[in-house]
Amino acid sequence: MNNLFILILLQIVGFAVIFIVLVRKINKSQNYKSIVDKVKNELNSIMVELNHTTEQHIGLIEDKIRSLSKILSNADKKINILKRETEKHEVSSKVYDKILINNKENIVLNPVNNEKIEININDRALKLFNEGFSSEIIAGKLGITVGEVDLIISLKNRR
Repeated sequence: MNNLFILILLQIVGFAVIFIVLVRKINKSQNYKSIVDKVKNELNSIMVELNHTTEQHIGLIEDKIRSLSKILSNADKKINILKRETEKHEVSSKVYDKILINNKENIVLNPVNNEKIEININDRALKLFNEGFSSEIIAGKLGITVGEVDLIISLKNRR
């Protein structure tokens, strides 16, 4: 009976050891599962935070893009204005240079005493016409239009 008692006791101890090993394995697997769940939850919260931060940064970038677009638009407008003003200045410079050249050509030296004598454009146009030059050539030499030359000639013919 002693043997039977020891055998039963050994079986109970064996079942107890198996039970303890299985309980630990189950706890470990549940422990791994809980760790995995915790990691998943942490990753999800990090992703939510990252998405929120990214949206904020995208909003800031879009604001900067809008402000830069406005600045570029204003710069383009100012560049166009500057181009127009430069063109106006170039045109006016050409006109003033032409006037200066015409004024220089309207002054001649008197051959007798070398005094400067100013001849107006009408007299010069008539003089060139009387010398046989065409209206086109006179207009080119004096820097005036053909219509102005024809008008000067027709007015002189009326007198």
